[in-house]
Amino acid sequence: MELCFFVAFSSLVLSLLHLPAAACSCGQSDCELIALAFRHVSGFQLPPPTADCSLRLPSRNLSGSVSWMHLRSVSALRVLDLSGNALGGSIPGGFWSAPALLHVNLASNSLGGVLRFDPGSQTPPLRSLNLSGNRFTSVAGLAALPRLEDVDLSRNSLDSFPLGLEKLGRLRHLDLSHNSMRGVLPEEFPPIAGGLGYLDVSYNNFTGVVQPEAVKKFGEPAFVEAGSLQFVSAARVVARSSSRSPSLRRTRHRRWRRRKITLLSAILSVAAVAIILVTLWYYLYRVNKEEQRTRGEKEGGAATVGDEAGGAVQKADEGDVEVREGVSAGKGQAEQPHV
Repeated sequence: MELCFFVAFSSLVLSLLHLPAAACSCGQSDCELIALAFRHVSGFQLPPPTADCSLRLPSRNLSGSVSWMHLRSVSALRVLDLSGNALGGSIPGGFWSAPALLHVNLASNSLGGVLRFDPGSQTPPLRSLNLSGNRFTSVAGLAALPRLEDVDLSRNSLDSFPLGLEKLGRLRHLDLSHNSMRGVLPEEFPPIAGGLGYLDVSYNNFTGVVQPEAVKKFGEPAFVEAGSLQFVSAARVVARSSSRSPSLRRTRHRRWRRRKITLLSAILSVAAVAIILVTLWYYLYRVNKEEQRTRGEKEGGAATVGDEAGGAVQKADEGDVEVREGVSAGKGQAEQPHV
């Protein structure tokens, strides 16, 4: 009896020592769920159970599509590593509600589509997520995983900044490099005061302003070929930070609006005064011209009358001369003697 027990115990120890790293530590029902999850995956072999609740199958030439919701139902699964395979399809948002899942590595596969995180009312315990080297086009609901510390979404086809990423207060490592992200980086990103120690947004198409503290903390390579980013001086950042408060922005907006109204009123007043002055000048000009024309006409009329009067006097004088000459001639003829 004791010999049988010893043989059985020795066999169990030897089996545990020779188990591969990729193993299922769950119960029989969990292993059945795993088998269902990989029934459409070629090259998959169900590993025997181990003490460590994990499923590690990196670079095993797996291809096909995983039934993720069956895998989500494996309640004790803590670690999932399927990196370096040829798995395809998309991941449903409900998968991320797995109750015990802490670490997921699905890097270097052919997974794609929209990456949704929809854990429902639960708060997933997920801490690290590596989905680099896939074909995901966008990310939605990342804020539903508040315990994330390590996120790698590099080398995908993401076209925009993942919404909710700036709300992950425990984030320590973030890699968004080698995507096609467009748009403006959020004002509060990257967080300088938080615990984020590694950041890489290189090789994207971002716009916006990068604080000098961010370059100092994460290094220039983190922003290489990241788009049309503006790297401002510390003085400009201080001035800009003072305008981030909503109340300050509203106050500045009201002041600018009042300035615009005042400026517009001044312009209109100057224009009105200019119009009045031009009108007055034109009126005075016309009056002056009219006076000059009237004066010219009067002076021309007086000159004409004077010329006519002078002509009449000259004619009268000429007549008198002729009369006198006639009288003198008559007298001369009368005085001559008769022969």
